[in-house]
Amino acid sequence: MYYSLYDRLLSQESLTRAFRKVKANNGKPGVDGQAVEAFAQDLTGEIVMLIRELREKSYRPGRSAHQAVGKAELFIRKYNLRHVVDMDLSRCFDTLNHDLILGGLRDGVKFLGMVIHTGYTRIREKKVCGLREKVRKMTRRNSPVNLEKVIKDLNPVLRGFANYFKAANCGKVFKELAKWIRRRLRAKQLSLWKKSGRLHRRLRQLGYKGEFKHIKMSSLRNSASPLANYALSNDYLRELGLFDLGRVRTAATASSKRG
Repeated sequence: MYYSLYDRLLSQESLTRAFRKVKANNGKPGVDGQAVEAFAQDLTGEIVMLIRELREKSYRPGRSAHQAVGKAELFIRKYNLRHVVDMDLSRCFDTLNHDLILGGLRDGVKFLGMVIHTGYTRIREKKVCGLREKVRKMTRRNSPVNLEKVIKDLNPVLRGFANYFKAANCGKVFKELAKWIRRRLRAKQLSLWKKSGRLHRRLRQLGYKGEFKHIKMSSLRNSASPLANYALSNDYLRELGLFDLGRVRTAATASSKRG
């Protein structure tokens, strides 16, 4: 019962409704000190990030995950430290398995979904894989949902991921993900068109004068073809409202090394 109610409270719809009531009542900043106007500037992104932090128990009133990572980076690099412990040690220090904790922290310092190295910070691979799995489910080629609806549902997930992890040196990762997501969307639209004749009509409308080749519309591989890219360009997908991870400003890359 508790977890069912908790899940309902942490739904994007419930929190959006709650925010609108606060705004309508001219609400003041809460315990985190954030003004209503600032929160409203990126309402969807802020709510998605809040849900993530509450589910992962990383929410700290008055302290953001970005601030926590920034502080960890400062101490790790300034004092050449090797570990960050994200827990309350005051009551359980004697009962902790120290060997187990330290044994899992050899390859960089894992903290709030990121790995902090002496020269750069990256996103944990587990988190990237989790996003890919969500995108795969939302862009299934056998689903009848149209492309505009898929993009509308996808955007909060992408925006929340970007807002949370942009503190890392992840510009290259974001660009690679953006490219892969566009390919998934092209594959989705080709599958919806079903017949190559509809693709050809789209190309003619855009002024394409080259030769057409018959392609299998349900093939993921063909979504990377020049014809698919011409018919469903990056600009076209942005016009449909797609949130572009590749354009998100991330922390400057401090090192080209990979751990």
